[in-house]
Amino acid sequence: MGRAKLLLVLAWVLFVLYPNPMLLAVTLWHSLSPPVDVEAARPLAERLPNDPEKVRDLVLSELVIYEYDWNVYGVPWYFPSTKEVIRDGRGDCESQAVLLSSILYAKNIPHQLKISFDHIWVKYEGKVANEIEHDSSAFIERTDKGFEVKLPEHFDLERYIRVQTDARWHPMPAERKVLLFLGPIMILFGPWLVVFAQRVPALARVIRYTRADRRVWRTVVASRRSPK
Repeated sequence: MGRAKLLLVLAWVLFVLYPNPMLLAVTLWHSLSPPVDVEAARPLAERLPNDPEKVRDLVLSELVIYEYDWNVYGVPWYFPSTKEVIRDGRGDCESQAVLLSSILYAKNIPHQLKISFDHIWVKYEGKVANEIEHDSSAFIERTDKGFEVKLPEHFDLERYIRVQTDARWHPMPAERKVLLFLGPIMILFGPWLVVFAQRVPALARVIRYTRADRRVWRTVVASRRSPK
């Protein structure tokens, strides 16, 4: 595979997954610096209880209904701002965690934002660890003092593959799946496919008719453009 074709394939895959590449750029930036927004969350914080566990329950059950990014933003992975989360009221763990963290900051409740390879959550005093939210799986922690990056003590590869498949592949629209595979096939094997098609009588006729139609169309366009 030539370098040009490889770059073209990568560009095609990026275009299919992110028709607006800025969404990917925003996601990468927010992953490095989660967009906690105290002022955006303050109106919510003022009418919510001061118990972080109750706030978490309300965020997960009412304020941010869990939904895959494909179904909310039309891309496989997007890390929205706090304002976007409040506006949309739907999202995955990034959306729920960034809103919960913003609310807790607005209430001056100490907490930590923890990130594993397949999940992001908020830890606070009294938070009970569960199968996916425990310190041993986190590799990034955000506190009032900044970020801490470390190697996770626990990583479940089987679960990671399952979670990514459920979130990135299964909800993907069928037409995007077709384009995702069709583009690279045409880029890499297009000339050979044309040669093969020309050897099949029915396909060869289609190709000839298509080329003839294109020549006729160009002639018509040229005649319309020519001065009378």
